[in-house]
Amino acid sequence: MLPVSESHTTGSGAAAVASRAARDRPLHGAPAFALALTPALLWGALPVAVAGIAPTMDGVTLTWYRFLVAWAAQTALLAATGAFGELRGRSKREYATLGVVAAGIVGNFALFATSLQWLSPSAAQTVSQCQPIALLLASVLLFGERLARAQVAGAAALVAGLAIFLHDRFREFDGRADELLIGVPLVLAASVAWVAAGLAQKTLAGRISAAGSLWFVYLLGAVALAPLATPTQLPALDAAQAWLFAFCCANTLVAYGAFAVAVRRWSLSRVGAVLALQVVFTYLWEFAAARLGLELARFEDWDGVKALGAALVVAGTLTVALAAPRPGAVSRP
Repeated sequence: MLPVSESHTTGSGAAAVASRAARDRPLHGAPAFALALTPALLWGALPVAVAGIAPTMDGVTLTWYRFLVAWAAQTALLAATGAFGELRGRSKREYATLGVVAAGIVGNFALFATSLQWLSPSAAQTVSQCQPIALLLASVLLFGERLARAQVAGAAALVAGLAIFLHDRFREFDGRADELLIGVPLVLAASVAWVAAGLAQKTLAGRISAAGSLWFVYLLGAVALAPLATPTQLPALDAAQAWLFAFCCANTLVAYGAFAVAVRRWSLSRVGAVLALQVVFTYLWEFAAARLGLELARFEDWDGVKALGAALVVAGTLTVALAAPRPGAVSRP
């Protein structure tokens, strides 16, 4: 016998279920690639924008504002579309999954920010590049996605490319015990939280919309960080910083919205591969800022080794993301 919440799904209820399933139907090819590329591009720009705001506003306060603005915008969106109803009357399992998504994303923010007490931003960012690789591996181990031989080769090139591309960043570690025993584990924990959020978001496909789940995420983030934030820092931003602040807030809405939809409508292995481009985009954004005379972040010259690493990352990403799937490959829901 079906649970009460399912056995009575008739009429408008059945239509709502069908609508949610259609909304999360799989995407393929260029549209799916563009969707996954959006958060990689925007998250790559985020460190540059944050660096420009950092002298006036601390990271926790900025993150709190980002969650608060995103929650307000998401509330307006759900109210305008009448979609709030889908968050009521869900099963305990669905509410628990929503909790995992929210706790994973908020935990990722909090743990990463805490790790900066022991690691430099560059070192922390280097360690966090395990996130897209972990998402790729999780797709195979937990969701049963089967990679074609070309995709396996592309994944290997991607991992090697990241290691080569980031070779100079490992100098940021000075061998202190607190870096290895506290800082690195905190970044790894942040990465696990992020991957858990992505996997949980995947399982909500066809049940609760990406917009609905993110509304819950933003609400939890705004409430959790409120005691640690300093709202009075906002009026102290100058005009340029105000534009960067607006970009950071918009970044949260668009990047996480695209990520939530991408993990639902495309294979996780392909999404993980595309997100690995984030670190390359960060360097490109830094280069663009430097060429424009904007001293927003440290700009590092590219040598031949770094260029080789970037080429391998791009080639590996494109291979994993766009190669034909293995014949007969299926993914568990």
